[in-house]
Amino acid sequence: MTVLETQLLDAARNIGPVLREAGADLLLAGVHAADSAWHVVDVIHRLAGTSGIYTRSRLERLLRDALTVRHHGFVSESKYETVGQVYVGAPPEFVLVAF
Repeated sequence: MTVLETQLLDAARNIGPVLREAGADLLLAGVHAADSAWHVVDVIHRLAGTSGIYTRSRLERLLRDALTVRHHGFVSESKYETVGQVYVGAPPEFVLVAF
């Protein structure tokens, strides 16, 4: 179990608010995962050549899915700003992190 998981479990057991830093860590992990998935699929798509550009190609669908999820509100690159705000002690603009 990671340190973050332990902190979240302790907070849940104490029925207290989850630490802002823990929420920011989770948010950062989500943004990083979505960004990493996009980069992996993009590299594979480029290596596949023209076979990956057709709509009948499963790879084309994976590329669209990986690109689309990057625009989701919880994992978009704009959340790096929210994480930075929490880490420097400023009030976060993204209200779901400001527990």
